[in-house]
Amino acid sequence: MDGLNNSVYSRNQLVTIIVPIYKVERFMAKCAESLLSQTYPEIEYVFVNDCTPDGSMNVLNAVIARYPHRKPYITIVNNETNRGLAYCRNIGMKHAHGDYVMHVDSDDYIAENAVEMLMSVARQSKADIVVTDFFLVTPRGVKEIIHTYPEEKEDYLENVLKRDLPACIWGKLYKRNLYCEHDISVPEGIDFGEDMVTLPRLVYYAEKIAVAPPFYYYNQLNVNSYTKCIGEKAITSVIRTEQTLRTFFLDKIGREELERLLSVYRQKMRAELLFNTSAALRKKYVGLFKQDGIDLRLIPSLRQRLFICLLDKHLYLLANLYLSCYHFLQMCKRRILG
Repeated sequence: MDGLNNSVYSRNQLVTIIVPIYKVERFMAKCAESLLSQTYPEIEYVFVNDCTPDGSMNVLNAVIARYPHRKPYITIVNNETNRGLAYCRNIGMKHAHGDYVMHVDSDDYIAENAVEMLMSVARQSKADIVVTDFFLVTPRGVKEIIHTYPEEKEDYLENVLKRDLPACIWGKLYKRNLYCEHDISVPEGIDFGEDMVTLPRLVYYAEKIAVAPPFYYYNQLNVNSYTKCIGEKAITSVIRTEQTLRTFFLDKIGREELERLLSVYRQKMRAELLFNTSAALRKKYVGLFKQDGIDLRLIPSLRQRLFICLLDKHLYLLANLYLSCYHFLQMCKRRILG
């Protein structure tokens, strides 16, 4: 950061928090307040405005005004055009100076002591990456999501590649040199699955991974979220993600083992994409990743398993009817719950 006063950071290591911003006016204040009120003092913030058309930036600036001690360590990057999540992650990294980096999505928020707690775990364990579970924020309330994390890095990497553990890039702490020394960035245009194309590569280069208590609140209330838009761009992003991972890991894991892991990933992603896209795109991409055959046991969601079973038995009308009924019932449930 230009003019950064390094003497301020004499006691602790610097952490950079990168935040992409697009259509989050309703959520921006809670997110920004949770970041700027952190108990850990040595933080720089990089907010990336992806040409948001609403009042998100006005809300952000109003919150910043209430934290004058943080203002010198805040960078706001204004994209000239809407570039998508991948570009925002990458440009945020280019402005980062921290020893460690965090990614926080602007419709989410974190606990007040999150950075202090993560840095404590990183120091004590000498970890390159600190991972955690998270809290899911839904219309019905807040629910803690719990996973079992393996002790060995290789086992963790395998579980991420198979999507048995979350591949989200947010809610973790990373040594910045993992990105810089290995030239890791998100291929521009991969805005759905940008986590999956990034996290496994970071994990591969990490020497030590530690687990911390949950601190991240993942918001499922934002209808404008990048991950809510399962259109054709999202589908092609997943295809590119799978290709990128294959290219990266081919000489690192071995072809047979890599194909075994990616086969699990493909089947899970095929179910998720076809279940959540439009009827027209479902018809166009019904054969997506079908080279693996069908193993319904790999699909953890019962509703998706039933849907894929109908689809792959060529019972398209019944599959679409089932999906329409499911979405109708979900809509009724949301209205009842308010």
